[in-house]
Amino acid sequence: MIAPLTATDRAQAANTAGSTGPLQAQLQKCQTELSSWVNCDSAKTSSGQARIAALQAQVQAIEQRLARVREAAQPAAPTPAAAPAPGSGPLGNILDVYA
Repeated sequence: MIAPLTATDRAQAANTAGSTGPLQAQLQKCQTELSSWVNCDSAKTSSGQARIAALQAQVQAIEQRLARVREAAQPAAPTPAAAPAPGSGPLGNILDVYA
């Protein structure tokens, strides 16, 4: 389940340029730290595995926030214009038939 947008998410979406910049930087930092934990010797210990799980959860949370911010920043899709109903024009149901 995705959590609703927070005030922080809306504020970040309101920024036009670089609204995802701080989140991208935070995500990259977490991914780098996660990579170092996965590739070190202490990754096999219970405390190392707990730290890896916490970092994976943090990465996932940041990715979800990024997705919500990007979604909130996108303009709403325009609705297609409906064709006028027959007979609703200024001339009504006038029909010209030339033989």
